[in-house]
Amino acid sequence: MTSPDQAPPDRDRRKTTRVALEPVRARLDRAREGIVVNLSEGGALLQMSVSPPQGGGIAVEIEGKHAVVSLQARVVRAFKRNVRLESATLARMEYCVALEFLGMTHESAAAVRRIIQNS
Repeated sequence: MTSPDQAPPDRDRRKTTRVALEPVRARLDRAREGIVVNLSEGGALLQMSVSPPQGGGIAVEIEGKHAVVSLQARVVRAFKRNVRLESATLARMEYCVALEFLGMTHESAAAVRRIIQNS
């Protein structure tokens, strides 16, 4: 039996590397807005004030400096976290929402790469 110190490291299941971005806005189903925390050709991590439904497909628009890319995605997971600003006395609840992009074409992958390169 191995101790926790000797356990093999967890493998990262992502096929592409996520890149942290300058603040970039995202919109889910044209109704819920969030900020892209990191982005890759395979998915994104968003910070949002509400959690979208998990599972099925969802429309995503990511607004880069020079372009907007429209994609289909699924919510892989969403979890709550408290956000407290140094100048604030109260914390607020935010959601970290992990997305996996679905049906990526060469054009949509290139558009995501442009957003990453221009941020």
